[in-house]
Amino acid sequence: MREEVLVDGRFRLEAEVAVGGMGRLWRALDEHTRRPVALKVIATDQPGADERFRREAQLLAKLRHPALVEHVAHGTTATGEPYLAMEWLDGRDLRAALVQRTNDVTLAAKAAPTSMATAASTAATWRTSSRSLRTAAADRVASNFVLF
Repeated sequence: MREEVLVDGRFRLEAEVAVGGMGRLWRALDEHTRRPVALKVIATDQPGADERFRREAQLLAKLRHPALVEHVAHGTTATGEPYLAMEWLDGRDLRAALVQRTNDVTLAAKAAPTSMATAASTAATWRTSSRSLRTAAADRVASNFVLF
């Protein structure tokens, strides 16, 4: 996929944010709401990965918690890749913020919000763990986030 592609007739890709072993993360514009979203597109040949990804998207659609990203939509791209659209969290990379402020990346554990534990508990209630637990809360820092 490339920038300016319209995914599922709704999400206009703006910029690729990250690439990992399971796929890509894009910043996209939701043409319905005119809000930015994080669009996660799976691209792997690992057996069962598509099904795990779909279950994750379905679970996130059911969960509501302040420490969970908000589900926007999920589906399949025109080329058959599953995608998950989630709320876009503005901020800067926590690792970079900690290094800039303290030169000590081990402080990441101290700076992570305690609400992640309650989010994990919420997901566990559904007898599963979600990879979309606001890892973004650990990876991105809102501009008003206070570091220890």
